[in-house]
Amino acid sequence: MLAYWTPATDSQAPLIILIHGWEGTSESGYLLSIANTLIDHGYQILRLNLRDHDHSHHLNRELFHSCRLDEVVSATSDALNRIKPAQTAIVGFSLGGNFTLRVTNALSQRSQAVNHAVAVCPVLQPADTMQRLETGAKIYHHYFKRKWLRSINKKMALFPNDYSAIAPQHLRTLGSLTDYFVKHHTDYANSESYFNGYRIKAQDFANLSTQIDILMAEDDPIINAQLLEELRPVTNINVTYTRYGGHCGFIQNAQFDCWADNFILHCLKKSGLYPK
Repeated sequence: MLAYWTPATDSQAPLIILIHGWEGTSESGYLLSIANTLIDHGYQILRLNLRDHDHSHHLNRELFHSCRLDEVVSATSDALNRIKPAQTAIVGFSLGGNFTLRVTNALSQRSQAVNHAVAVCPVLQPADTMQRLETGAKIYHHYFKRKWLRSINKKMALFPNDYSAIAPQHLRTLGSLTDYFVKHHTDYANSESYFNGYRIKAQDFANLSTQIDILMAEDDPIINAQLLEELRPVTNINVTYTRYGGHCGFIQNAQFDCWADNFILHCLKKSGLYPK
């Protein structure tokens, strides 16, 4: 995995680990937006790239999939051991928000618990999100399928002996491509069991010791905001709903400034994470 560290003038400034969404990178606009906001306020940041995102396809023979939680937890742990920040928070968007929830929960069971976490429009029930991508506005379906295929083709070019060409019938939709992918490149029996492997379930967070804030737009086209109600019993998870915002958009003016940046900054300071 790749990560890019931007230290602060104060070596003891809180470290904020940022995780992009599916087929995004550490250079995605929304990630650079919050990164610049945090840098301007004196934080140090680490932009973490998931496997097979950005320019990392050559680092592993096996393809990325969303149940590869252990390597993200290990990368986060390794970063904390190297940087040794006084305080740490994790911030993630979309699938990165899903990873943020799971990584924070995993670390909270260990001696490396982070101080806070913020998830923006996190993927909650992957099967529901896939259904929305398949039946909703075609722009989202085409966008993710095109980017995923580009990523898979990069992998095939780098490791031609490990991957065979995908037959046309598997390329028609994201659903058919996922079925093929799960069968040939994961240990899961089918897409249903794969989706369940990274679904966010309240019972998995019963021992969560870290406070997590979630920002969710009610008009998100690919995440059903009502699914967050299932997390209501989890004491340390707080959800903020907005009427508008789309999927990780939250555009607040004609300059395309992102309201989510201000929300994240507020959450960090509210939890006591701010540079001296």
